[in-house]
Amino acid sequence: MTNEEQKQAAIKKAYGEDYDRLREFINCDGVFIGETGLISDELFDAWQFVGVTPRINSDRKTSGSRPRVLIGTSNNNGWTRIEPDGSNLPVEGGYYKIGMFLDEKWNEGSEHIHYEVKRLFNTGFCTHYRPVTELPKPIY
Repeated sequence: MTNEEQKQAAIKKAYGEDYDRLREFINCDGVFIGETGLISDELFDAWQFVGVTPRINSDRKTSGSRPRVLIGTSNNNGWTRIEPDGSNLPVEGGYYKIGMFLDEKWNEGSEHIHYEVKRLFNTGFCTHYRPVTELPKPIY
């Protein structure tokens, strides 16, 4: 499955039984953008609120909200999911944090140099990576 297909599958799973009913109002990052009357107060309270905008010339409002598990969907919380063919493996030198999903359980590894990420991907160990950035030094 490609990254986009995986992302859409995660969005569908997060919405559960409400997905089919709300599908046309869910954007590519999993945010519901539709009239507040389409979702129950219970769902609205459980979701991350993004914003409410009054409709022009109407008493109705448009909601922007999503299930909390989808916070960070736009950038996958900083992780890059490796494409099945490995075409988006890191090419620049540096250190990367690695991780993998195994039976829907997340396992995070240690930091590796970029060529080790490629080797670990080829052995089936690594499904995700993210650059390890050096933290700024303290000022005082």
